[in-house]
Amino acid sequence: MKSNVILILTGITLAAASLSAAARDSETGKHLFILSGQSNMREPLIGTFARTVKKALGEDKVILASFGQPSASIMGWYRKWTHPDGVKNPEYIGQLYDKLMTTVQKSIKGQKIESVTFVWMQGEADAQAGWGSFYEESFRGVLDQLKTDLGIPEINFVIGRINDFWLPERGIVDGDKVRAIQVKMAESISHGAWVNTDDLNTGVNPWGTYEMDGGHFPNPGYRVLGKRFAREACKLVQPEAKQDEALFAEVFPDDAHKVKTNVALEKPISGTQPDAASPGRKSGLAALVDGKLGTADHLDPAWLAFPPTEKNIGFVIDLGTPIDVSSVVINLLVNHEASAHFPQQIGVSVSADGSDYQHLLRGRSNVVSFDKHARQQNLSKDFKPRPSLIYMEGNALATRYVKVDIAPDAASNAWLFLDEIMINPVAK
Repeated sequence: MKSNVILILTGITLAAASLSAAARDSETGKHLFILSGQSNMREPLIGTFARTVKKALGEDKVILASFGQPSASIMGWYRKWTHPDGVKNPEYIGQLYDKLMTTVQKSIKGQKIESVTFVWMQGEADAQAGWGSFYEESFRGVLDQLKTDLGIPEINFVIGRINDFWLPERGIVDGDKVRAIQVKMAESISHGAWVNTDDLNTGVNPWGTYEMDGGHFPNPGYRVLGKRFAREACKLVQPEAKQDEALFAEVFPDDAHKVKTNVALEKPISGTQPDAASPGRKSGLAALVDGKLGTADHLDPAWLAFPPTEKNIGFVIDLGTPIDVSSVVINLLVNHEASAHFPQQIGVSVSADGSDYQHLLRGRSNVVSFDKHARQQNLSKDFKPRPSLIYMEGNALATRYVKVDIAPDAASNAWLFLDEIMINPVAK
């Protein structure tokens, strides 16, 4: 076994075993996964990825190092990045790469490495800036930096293609170009792969905003993305191995029909009463916890209709006994013919005793709002009628009473159509 080699990086001393030598010791070597990128390289993606690859490859066979930076161009990772017109920021170029390698250094210290896989979720900033023409050169350069600094002849990589929010029709001038380049590189460079993200970007993002085909993902979308990254990474690490596909099973609650059961079923509910002419008026508020789902037709008797109002619409569900509640889901209808549209905001609070309530959502916002793009879409006459699942997730809290508070869209004279409120839904 070769002795350790000291590698000097820009402002960093990386003490690591020669990985090419360590790779020859497959019995004790570990698989290093380096995760990096912009704000979409975040939790719960990273945690889901880590848990999945450890289950697939073995807890003691995996090392994980991660570092992300919101709104960052690839210039932060590529030391030789230069704008063709000479425009550059020398203080910033390569700085994020150095921070990433500091994390890698700590992770691999004293470890023998069998393989290295780079997992990359980035490109939005370069697409927006119109820098797609030199994206491929930059990414290849980052791979070369990793090979040189880690002393390895080859590196696996998995790219998450930037999602379909980042397109020219939204002013992202090089969106199509960057997306195409990411796929091309993954399919033309050995040891590469890419994953699709276009079907994961509708829902409540980590900042409490509901997006339709948005630039970020809801938490369930990040978890699915972590599974997709893990599947492709494991294939690259062990191409001959037969993986347990159950480890990579995807659960993305974007349709109420995917829910098998939830703890709110047939529980007592009180609150704002629906319009007297509501399709589901005979069932009353019990229709919101009966498990019966409506179609895209606003006359379907599963829907309860609430007329335009400036007052908030609210409900309280009594679960009977305190349990841990971590998610609340509302299924509502968007149908232009019925003037059924998104509300302004949705808030959820929980209580163990019915008097002391606290917000389920924590962080930047305690309520769910609807971004401008989503509102423009759902108010359009051309928007196809459909039920929309609003999935709200927070830390598990001991709860008997769940209070839902909805601020309607009074300015648009909008009706609110609801067919179900679900708590801790379990997917089929």
